[in-house]
Amino acid sequence: MAGAASGPVPCHPALHPPYALAGRHPAAYLRSGLSIPEEIFLNAHRRNISALRLICYPESQTPLATPTRGGAHTDYGSLTILTADNATGGLQAKLRSGNWVDVSPQPGQFAINIGDIMPVWSNDRWVSTPHRVVAPPASDRSRSRRHSIVFFHQPDPDARIAPLPACIASGETAHYPPATYGDHWRHKWLSTRQQSILP
Repeated sequence: MAGAASGPVPCHPALHPPYALAGRHPAAYLRSGLSIPEEIFLNAHRRNISALRLICYPESQTPLATPTRGGAHTDYGSLTILTADNATGGLQAKLRSGNWVDVSPQPGQFAINIGDIMPVWSNDRWVSTPHRVVAPPASDRSRSRRHSIVFFHQPDPDARIAPLPACIASGETAHYPPATYGDHWRHKWLSTRQQSILP
């Protein structure tokens, strides 16, 4: 095609992975508080299958069939970084008490959530947080279009995922058997798919 670019077109800065903008790799945050060399996490994310998603939850003129626009779940990977607009019917996180609280990043802020891999690596010292996107109140239904930008940080498919020795206390045993991240991802995906087709 005449005038076509001779090479890859750089993506807009707004679409760069959030950690590139912050100047730190997510591994630098993962090791924080665990007294673990950063290289352990870096080596597990050399050929990772991380993903950046732009998600739109459209407004609705009629009541939704469920009280949520995104059902309660935990994320597959190691870390999730999110920002969103302030439309009603937004993100909520579940506390250990069982209560749900609103998560509303302000302009220029990000919400950071731990994924399912960190409980394994940390032998449950860190836990992944259930979260959901709730439906807007009836009064706001027709003007509740919501947009979010989400970066899902995920290890290499062949990365070994097992409790790290530094996270297993004296007298404690590993809470999880070793597996590859690819196996973990397939198990989660198949489980989610099965739940979605149940009556």
